[in-house]
Amino acid sequence: PSQASLSVTEREEGPDFLGAFVPTRLSASSAVPWTKAASEKRLYEYAVPLLRRETSDDAMTAILLVLNQLCFPLPWVKHSIDPSWEKGVVKNANEFYRMVNLCGDCVVKCVQDEQCKACLDALQEIDTRD
Repeated sequence: PSQASLSVTEREEGPDFLGAFVPTRLSASSAVPWTKAASEKRLYEYAVPLLRRETSDDAMTAILLVLNQLCFPLPWVKHSIDPSWEKGVVKNANEFYRMVNLCGDCVVKCVQDEQCKACLDALQEIDTRD
C-alpha cells in the first residue's frame, strides 16, 4: 500500500501534519529545548502515541495540541498547569511562585503525609492533559 493509505498505527514515522520535524532527520537544533525544532519534536513525541491509541479523546487532544502549535493559540493549551518550554521560563516560574505563595502550607503538609505524598508521586508520573 502507498504511504498515504496507511493508518497512523502502520506508519513508522507518524503523521506528516506535525510540522517540519521529521524523526529520521534529527538536527542539533532539536536538542536545544527552546528552538522550534525541539518544540516540534516534543509535539511529535506527544501526539503520535495519542493518535496510536485510536480513541476519540486522545485524537482530540492530539488535534488541539497540533492546532495550538501550528495554527493559532488555544486557551486550553495555554493554561495547562504543566511546565513546558513552550510557555517559557518566566511563565513557568510565575506559576510555580503563585503555587508556593497560595498553597505552600498545604503542599508541605501533603509531602509530609505518607498517603498524600504517594498520590503526588502518582500524579507526577502522568501528564495532566492525559
